[in-house]
Amino acid sequence: MVVGEGRAEILDLIINTLKEHEKSLDGSIEELRAAIQEIRRKAPEAAVMECTSWADFKIRGRGAKAVAFQVQNKDIILIAVVGVTVYRYVLNLKGWLSEELNVPAEHVSD
Repeated sequence: MVVGEGRAEILDLIINTLKEHEKSLDGSIEELRAAIQEIRRKAPEAAVMECTSWADFKIRGRGAKAVAFQVQNKDIILIAVVGVTVYRYVLNLKGWLSEELNVPAEHVSD
């Protein structure tokens, strides 16, 4: 076997795995959208609660029917659907890394 052929096979495996994960994520996103629509249909007054900390989101989101995340700019937006309540938490990744690793924010690269 030529070394280049082995690399090509590995790349093909990685690409195929990523495609499978993409399909799985697409399905999960659709399930979340359907769950949110169902909640809004059953209870139009469904509340969207903003969580102010990861600990709060983690407690309130435990046992959620659906969970999703979205990367927007430099933030990660987390959503958990529990009963008729949608919990939302915005995590600034740069600030979080700075705090968790105890390094100045300017030492965290984008």
